[in-house]
Amino acid sequence: MSETKTLQVMYDEKLVGTLAMASGHKVAFQYSEEWLEDGFSISPFSLPLKNQVFVPQKDYFDGLFGVFADSLPDNWGRLLLNRLLRAHKQNPDRLTVLDRLEIVGKSGMGAITYHPERTLEQTNGNTNLDELAEQCQKILNTEYSDKLDELYRLGGTSGGARPKIMTTIDEEE
Repeated sequence: MSETKTLQVMYDEKLVGTLAMASGHKVAFQYSEEWLEDGFSISPFSLPLKNQVFVPQKDYFDGLFGVFADSLPDNWGRLLLNRLLRAHKQNPDRLTVLDRLEIVGKSGMGAITYHPERTLEQTNGNTNLDELAEQCQKILNTEYSDKLDELYRLGGTSGGARPKIMTTIDEEE
């Protein structure tokens, strides 16, 4: 897995700007010229709508501005992702925050998406809610689950510390 150097930030299919690794494990951000003409500040206090490179002054969010850190999975999603990476023989400790945002791609909970998107090989089986609940409990008990791919696909990028999935029942989300 190669380390991501830059990542495009999108909103409603429009380029907002670019994220790039900076010194001190911080991530710099710059709005695109198009966004500066017709867009809005995505974080008024931290990222005013100006033509400049922004670098976080503090390291509260692993070197990211809060607006981008909010796109990352919280405890449950991070646990699933780390186990999924290990199952695919990848070391999660080697991922930068940009690598993790690249994995979030279009599957995050908010309106902001990240490109290019990195996909992980995942199974696409039938969803049995009782079985998924049982598999979640196994993971919380630090046991192996053979449904790890499916659990991550259904809810690994949603926020929160506890297990959850996003699913559709009778065409209703």
